[in-house]
Amino acid sequence: MNKLGYWVAGIAAGTMVVVVGHYLYAFATGTRFTVDQWSAAGGWVGGLGAFAAVAVALWQIKRARDDAEESKTEADERLTRELEAADQRLVKELERVHAVSAEQMAAAEARHTAQLMKSDELLANELDAQRRAEQIRCIPPIWQQIADLAFPFQDFQYLLTDLPSMPRTNEAAEEFMAKAEPWMRSLMDLEMGFSTAHFIVSEPHTQAALKTLYLDTRKLHELSATAAATAVQRHAVPDMTELKECYKTIINQRKTMTEIVREHLAQVPPLRQAEDTEDIAS
Repeated sequence: MNKLGYWVAGIAAGTMVVVVGHYLYAFATGTRFTVDQWSAAGGWVGGLGAFAAVAVALWQIKRARDDAEESKTEADERLTRELEAADQRLVKELERVHAVSAEQMAAAEARHTAQLMKSDELLANELDAQRRAEQIRCIPPIWQQIADLAFPFQDFQYLLTDLPSMPRTNEAAEEFMAKAEPWMRSLMDLEMGFSTAHFIVSEPHTQAALKTLYLDTRKLHELSATAAATAVQRHAVPDMTELKECYKTIINQRKTMTEIVREHLAQVPPLRQAEDTEDIAS
């Protein structure tokens, strides 16, 4: 019971005690009540009962109101708890969705990175293959020019051998140099044929073999010029041993150059033994 109920009950009980005490006192002292007095007592009793009924009604209304407010408070608290629980579930769901999205994005980025790396690798391989192909294409023209030296080299040797039979005149010397000019020009053209290869070939092993071949062709050119000058000055056949050895060394480098190009530029297996045997036989 709240404070209002206690207050109303106290007033009613106090009033009842006063009235009852008054009538008990009068009855004890022999006082006789008149009809009006008894009517007044009944009115007091009825009034007190009515007051008590009103007080009880007010108390019940107040109690109902308090219960309603308490129920409303409990409902609000329950709704608050439910909303908080819903918020927590929503936060957890958002965190889960965010984690899944982050994982998917990471996986997608990893796939994209792998694809880019694969594309870069493919592009690098393709560019490397193109560079190797360009370097390989520089080699055959040089060997074609070396092969074209065969007949001019024979003619040059014959020319040196026939020199003693030529008259010792300026005209004969000029004729000899004119006949030697095709061979010397062929050597100059061969030297120029190395220009493209010098610019393009970058593979170290092929570059080293190419440099060796170039130096030998330069040596062949110098030996040829020395042999021609010596033949004219002495009017005799010069010693062509070193010249022939130099030419033979150049020709023999073809097999080595081919193996180097196949291994380091073309990146293919070496030539078969049968092919090696055919090259030696030829």
